[in-house]
Amino acid sequence: MSDPSNGDTVSVDISIILPFRNSAQTISRTLDTLLQQQTHPSVELLLVDDHSSDDTPQLASAHAIAQRWPLRHISNEAGGLANAYNLGWRAAKGEVVITMHTDCYLLSDVALETMYVAFTDQDVVASQSWTAVPEDAWKDMDFWDKVANAPYVGREGFGMGGKFDAVRRSTLERIGGWDSETFFSAGEDVDIGVRLKEAGKLATTDVR
Repeated sequence: MSDPSNGDTVSVDISIILPFRNSAQTISRTLDTLLQQQTHPSVELLLVDDHSSDDTPQLASAHAIAQRWPLRHISNEAGGLANAYNLGWRAAKGEVVITMHTDCYLLSDVALETMYVAFTDQDVVASQSWTAVPEDAWKDMDFWDKVANAPYVGREGFGMGGKFDAVRRSTLERIGGWDSETFFSAGEDVDIGVRLKEAGKLATTDVR
C-alpha cells in the first residue's frame, strides 16, 4: 500500500502520532507495547509536544523504539489535542495515520498490523479499537480525568476516541483533519468520528 518514495525520502506505510504533555510516567510503557508489535509495514513515530516541562522527549529518544523506527519531534505551539493531531498528520509520510495517547498500551502484539490490514478494503477510511480503563489506573487520575474516564472503568468502549485509531491520510486531506478551532482539547474525537462516517466506511477490529 506504500506510495513510491521521492528522492532520498524513505517510504512509510504507517505514521503514529503521539501527542504528549509531561508524560514521563507513562510513555515508556506505551513505547514498550509498540516495540513489541509484529508488523511488516514500515512505520514512523511523530511525538507532538504540548509545552512539556519534564523529560518525556529525552525518554522517547533514548527508548529502543528509536532504533527500530524513525522518530520525529514536533512542537505544538498553539496547544490542544486537536491541533496536535493536525500537526502530526500534516507532517506524516505514511498513508495510514494512527493516533495514540501516551497513557495507553496495547494488549496484543499484532494490534498495529490488524489496524493497518483493514485498509485493504478501499472503502475503509478509518479503523477503530476498543478501550478500557483499569480501576487502579483510574484511581491514580486527577479529578477531571476521573470524570472523563469514569464510563470506561471496568468496561470497554468502542469507537474513534483517539486512544488508538487509524485513519487514511487521503481522507484527512479531504475532510480537513480535526476541527481545532471548535474543539481545543475535548469533543474532537466525537466530531471527527461523525465526519469520517460520512466520508466512508469505519472498520471494526478486535484491537484492545
